[in-house]
Amino acid sequence: MERYKSLFKEIRRNSELNPHIGVYDYIEMYKDDPDVYISFTQLPKLGINPNSNYKKPFGVYCYPLKEFVKNYIKNKKFKNYKLSSYAPFSGAKESFYIYFIKSKSSKSFIDISIYSYNDLENDLKKLKKLYPYFFTDRYNQINNLINKIDNRLPFKIIWEVTKQLAQSFNGSLGLKWNIIFQKNLGYSGFVDRNELYIMSGDISLEALFLNTHTFDIITVIENKPAKNKPSEKETLLYKYASILDKISNESINSIFPKLSIKKDKIIYSTTGSILINTKQSILPPELKNIVFNCKKMWIYKSNLVTLKNIFEIFKGNLVIEDNKNLKHIDYLPDFIEGKLYIDKKYLEDKILNKFSKDIVEIIK
Repeated sequence: MERYKSLFKEIRRNSELNPHIGVYDYIEMYKDDPDVYISFTQLPKLGINPNSNYKKPFGVYCYPLKEFVKNYIKNKKFKNYKLSSYAPFSGAKESFYIYFIKSKSSKSFIDISIYSYNDLENDLKKLKKLYPYFFTDRYNQINNLINKIDNRLPFKIIWEVTKQLAQSFNGSLGLKWNIIFQKNLGYSGFVDRNELYIMSGDISLEALFLNTHTFDIITVIENKPAKNKPSEKETLLYKYASILDKISNESINSIFPKLSIKKDKIIYSTTGSILINTKQSILPPELKNIVFNCKKMWIYKSNLVTLKNIFEIFKGNLVIEDNKNLKHIDYLPDFIEGKLYIDKKYLEDKILNKFSKDIVEIIK
C-alpha cells in the first residue's frame, strides 16, 4: 500500500500524463473504500444527459467500486482486459472512458437496502401533501401497487409510486422523476449494494447520483487494456474458458483455474463435476481440443441434436441423459476412462459397440 500512497501524490488529473498509472492501480488503491464509484462514459466528461431516453430518473449512474470488484471482476489474471468487459450493462462495454468518483458525506444519499417503512410513510405523506389530486384520482391503483410489491422492499414501493407520479406530467419522464426525488423528497442519490435489482430491473449493485454536486472526480482513465498485453497462453486459456462458459453451468471465474496446456491439448482438470446444458444444437468445434479429467460430466437437458465435435478423450464418468432433441448418439469420445451412463433409448445405437459392456451402464 505504501507504493500506492507515494504514486498517487504525483498523479495529475489526466491519466495519459502518468502512463504507468492504470485502472488497476486505482482499483488497488480504492477497492475497499465504500464511498468510491466508477462510471463508464462515451465522452471525456461526466454529467447528466438531458436527452436520455432511458425510462429512469435523470442522473449519473455508476457502480459501487467495492462491490463491483467483489462481484464482477472474475479473475485477477484477466486484468489486462478492458475493465468494462465485466460490467453487467452492455452499453458500458462500448465506452471509451472510466471515471473514478468519491461521494461526499451526505445523509441524503442512501443505501436502498436500509430504506425503511418509516421512511416510506414519511415520503408518501410529503407527496400526498404536494400532489393530493394524484393520490385521490389513483387511490385504488396505488394501493394495489403497494400490496403487489414484496413487503420486504419498501424502496421499491416509493420507486414505483414516484415513477407513476412522474408519468402523470407532460414532458420528460427522467426530468420529472429527478425533481420528485431531489426537490420534493430531498434525496441526492441512491446505491444498491445488495443486488435488489430495483433501479434498473436487470442490473444490480448500481448507484445513482441525482446531481453532480454530491461527488468529487478522482480521475478519468481511458477504457483500454493495460500496456502489458496478456501472454499467448493466457489469451488461449481465456478463449477456451469463454467457450465452456457458454455451454456449461460454470462461470469463467471457476473454469479458468482448471485449464492448462499440455503439448497441443487444452486440459480441463478438477476433482468435481461439470454440467453441459447448452442451449445450442451442436457443440463448438473447439471442444475436440479439450481433454477432460473430472469426477463426472453430465450432458443433461441440453438442446443438442448431435454430439458432433464432442471431446476425443474423457477421464471420468460421462452421463448422457434427458436431452429431448438428441434422438441418437452419433458421436462419442474415442477414449473414456470411467463409466458411460446413457438413457436406455440409446441402447440400439451401434456406436456403443466400440465400448466394452463393463463401461456402458443404462439409466433406467
